[in-house]
Amino acid sequence: MNILNYATFQVDVQSNSTENITLQVQETDFEDYLSELISEVSQNRNSRNFEFVRDTTEIKALIDTLFENGNFANFVQGASQRLLASEVEAQAGIAHLGNEIQKGLLIIARVEENGLQSMFICKAEHVDFLEETNYTITKGLPIKKKLFKAFLASFDNNNQPTSVLVFDTNQVMAKYWWHDYLELSPVRTNSKNTELAFQSLERRIFAPLKKKHPADYMNLRNSTVHYFRSNEDFSIDDYIEKIIEPYPPVDEELKINDLKTKIEGFPEKYKFDNRFTIDKAEVKARQSNKVRLNDNLELVMKSDIDLPNIIKAYMEDDGQKYIRIRTDNGYDTFIQRQEQQ
Repeated sequence: MNILNYATFQVDVQSNSTENITLQVQETDFEDYLSELISEVSQNRNSRNFEFVRDTTEIKALIDTLFENGNFANFVQGASQRLLASEVEAQAGIAHLGNEIQKGLLIIARVEENGLQSMFICKAEHVDFLEETNYTITKGLPIKKKLFKAFLASFDNNNQPTSVLVFDTNQVMAKYWWHDYLELSPVRTNSKNTELAFQSLERRIFAPLKKKHPADYMNLRNSTVHYFRSNEDFSIDDYIEKIIEPYPPVDEELKINDLKTKIEGFPEKYKFDNRFTIDKAEVKARQSNKVRLNDNLELVMKSDIDLPNIIKAYMEDDGQKYIRIRTDNGYDTFIQRQEQQ
């Protein structure tokens, strides 16, 4: 990767200003840091695919002009001013909630790899450090746990976009960043992503589990429905980390690592984004689960439940199998007269 140009700006919503700043670091150190950021966006499974809504949007037009005349200074001036305007507007929209747009460093770079160019725009959040030489608090960019939101657009030989990725280390992608500032739209809708993600898990994970490992099927499907209902955003890495990896199988023959490896490949295989906002309507349409108890009886769970505390399975000494359901509403309906001893 060859970094052709880069610039760093301080964008200050409170003073309504931008400032081109020079970092007090070795140039090679910062270029290494910048290369790491770009690689993280391009390779991270939590980046999401977007596209420009029009060729005439401001950022897209600035990129086209840069490719035509090579004036990087004009590009960064226009891009930084647009971010300032977007953040001022976004701040006005959240001020009543007592929230503030986080301050940070705007990093803009033009890079080349294998003869093809890419544009990288990143807002990296500052964190406080204790300077070990004089023990004063100073601000800087973290090396390991980076906090940032980014845009990476790759172009072909005709300067047409081949890939547009957006990345955000926050749990929920900031809409002002991709919608208002960059003027992008997701390649796939949240509804379609939710449908495809849940469908792939249902058909390729839960259906086979239901036949071979029924108790694990029930537990994992119930936890998955809860994940989709309780989270605003879906992330394949977050889902695996919270639902799959820590799960202790009821059936010891079930190999959790095999499930993990299989699920990791689902976004590419079944064409949904690694990260997206969950469409609750799609989840509601798919969350019901039905269990056949006998020819005349089915147990229907309309949503996820607290399984360990609501439903228990047990077996009598004579081998008869039962399930016990904790309920206040249904108890009076099924109570039977007890014969006096």
